[in-house]
Amino acid sequence: MTKVFEKDGNRIIVADDATLTDWPGYTEEVTTEGEAWALRNKLLQESDWTQLTDSPADKAEWAVYRQALRDITDQAGFPADTLWPIKPE
Repeated sequence: MTKVFEKDGNRIIVADDATLTDWPGYTEEVTTEGEAWALRNKLLQESDWTQLTDSPADKAEWAVYRQALRDITDQAGFPADTLWPIKPE
């Protein structure tokens, strides 16, 4: 089981034995392949705006993040030991 925490607007993946007192921004757990796919898709959807023509975002930086999200399912530990990319500022 992987735990996902929110810190400074970024999602951080920690070991399943982490306690909530260590990570007060705890938001969700990813325990199944379906949940990991859902989180991946949610993160991609949340960052769609960055690729619009008139977006002020650094498109190249966001494109790298978005590709890392697409590649997440290729990780050896997917879904339980997935290393999630950090969202650009």
